[in-house]
Amino acid sequence: MAQRKSSLDAATVSEFISSTSLFKTCDAGLIDKIAPHIEAWDYDKGDVVFRAGGNGGQLGLVFAGSASQGTVDPASGQVRESKKLSIGDCFGELSAVMGTPQQYQIVAASSCTSFLVPKVVVGQLCSKVAGFSHALAKRLGAQVTKNGLLAASNRDVAMPPAASSPREGGAGEDTIEFVRAGSFEPNEQLAKMLPVNVMQKFRLLPLGQRDGRLVVGMSTHSVGRPALNFLGLFRQSQ
Repeated sequence: MAQRKSSLDAATVSEFISSTSLFKTCDAGLIDKIAPHIEAWDYDKGDVVFRAGGNGGQLGLVFAGSASQGTVDPASGQVRESKKLSIGDCFGELSAVMGTPQQYQIVAASSCTSFLVPKVVVGQLCSKVAGFSHALAKRLGAQVTKNGLLAASNRDVAMPPAASSPREGGAGEDTIEFVRAGSFEPNEQLAKMLPVNVMQKFRLLPLGQRDGRLVVGMSTHSVGRPALNFLGLFRQSQ
């Protein structure tokens, strides 16, 4: 059976999302304001919740039942499960922040209900609630480290030639340094250093600081093989 809109009311949505780790730092009044904009959908076992490569922009939360997160082999089309999702787990974080196509295939592992949070709501929360931005950044960092989204996370990448007129004591202004990024961990301070609209427009993820510079990842998504390339010189940190 195809997915169908759930009959859950806004009060139920508010109570549940305020109990999750991602939304727990949000003010109760703010939760009540965004709850009417969050859609609840019911799925039968085997239904596709998010399709890999599909339109991005929504953050999902499992309200009841369970789901499976997997990657799609671009050659065979087969889905390989990478994570089980249970009540309170969220999915689609990177897509909701950066507007990229969905990285994973999300399938109902049993009869389940999921909440879908629109991209605009995620953007507003990122700009207004530091705790939400911090929690989201940590989740994205965990995906980067644990799920192999970073093609260069555990190896050294060759440095490009230096600019013809480098600044004294550093790289040239037009030089992008490629760095080893496996040890970086996003935090609340980093989440505040880039405006959320810039992160979404250019698909950037703040990762850390090195030698007075902000290190960011840039998404270069391809279906089934998501990756992030690292830019070591983005802007001077304040």
